[in-house]
Amino acid sequence: MMSSLPSVYETIPRVLFSPILIKYGNKSWSTSIIGTTNNYFNFLSSNLAYGNLFTEDDIENKSTVVIVGSKVKKELFPYRSGIGEDILIGKLPVKVIGVLEERGSAGNQQDLNDRIIMPISTVMSRLMGDSI
Repeated sequence: MMSSLPSVYETIPRVLFSPILIKYGNKSWSTSIIGTTNNYFNFLSSNLAYGNLFTEDDIENKSTVVIVGSKVKKELFPYRSGIGEDILIGKLPVKVIGVLEERGSAGNQQDLNDRIIMPISTVMSRLMGDSI
């Protein structure tokens, strides 16, 4: 298949769920959720400030783990790391396992720091109700 697309380096599955309200204690924030695989981090040069990426097992098991952007971290956990904290995405409780390094804005004025990244299987099944 790749030989028929010589200019394609890699494909990365991604689904966007936006906007969605997230909560931590008495704080709430509206942001975007990106469901994807770990290839997303390599391709877009998104590095962790600290914490961990989700694993292939997390994707296979539809684990409720998230990596938050630096703006989300500042809004919800201004004085702590956020690692290990449980937040609500809509009504779904999830655990923060990583925080992304701060980045600039994308060309379309999208704030790359204001996002949450989750396993694509979790977003599809638990947030969008899709079994595919």
